[in-house]
Amino acid sequence: MAKGAARDTDLRSSRKQHKRKKRIRSLVLAAVLILLACCIYLTRGLWLPKLEGIFEKPHGLIVNDGKLASGNFPLSLSDNGTTRLYTVDELFASVDDSTVKFYDISGKLENTVQHTLAHPAACVDGKKMLIYENGGSSFELVSSKGELFKKRLDDTILLASMKDDVIAVVTSTQKYDSYLTVYDDDGNMIYKWAANKRIMSIDIHDDGSGCYISTFTSKDGVIKSVITELDFNSEGEGVSSEELDTLVLSISKNASGDIWAIGDTMLYTLNSSGNV
Repeated sequence: MAKGAARDTDLRSSRKQHKRKKRIRSLVLAAVLILLACCIYLTRGLWLPKLEGIFEKPHGLIVNDGKLASGNFPLSLSDNGTTRLYTVDELFASVDDSTVKFYDISGKLENTVQHTLAHPAACVDGKKMLIYENGGSSFELVSSKGELFKKRLDDTILLASMKDDVIAVVTSTQKYDSYLTVYDDDGNMIYKWAANKRIMSIDIHDDGSGCYISTFTSKDGVIKSVITELDFNSEGEGVSSEELDTLVLSISKNASGDIWAIGDTMLYTLNSSGNV
């Protein structure tokens, strides 16, 4: 019994000691908080004025002062959709969901051309701009003077390109995966080509006499591309490359006459005969 009483006494003593330490820690923490609050109160004159009205003050804005050199170009863009900028001869143009606006180098608005194309994309050749519906069926040719012509097709436009007053438009049809139609700058059809291969990119010759196209096919998850030359003055196909082990996204002929085929995984260089 004596041993049991001693254990109970030790347990009660231990609990009292634990409670005492807990009270001491609480008192120390309270003293620290009180001291910190006193310091904040006594120094309020140093920091409180800096916080007054901080939420009411306006945030800084970039104000257009009209000085070109300071970087505040005097140009307001439409907020009704995505706006894209292009250079058109000595002017530049903004294309949004409803207008094409032409500006001079100082930012002065030269002309506004209205359009009704949905999701417009554009490409430029000299003083003319081709605007077409990405995934739609209409395209039009404009200049800084206004609309030159507009055309609506029966099929969906996949991509378009323009060079030397030649307009190339690729559409998808029920019969063909890709149907290439070429127009002059008056909207007259001058050439057409069709294949059950999807056309991915076009590079029109500098003189407008033909073009290079990249087509691709997929088999068992493997994509192969072929570069083909087309002559707008004759039927059939010209030079074709071997199958390239990449999805060719862009093609271009360089000054030495070689063809660059830029793919998603590699770059091929072809000679004028289509050999790698």
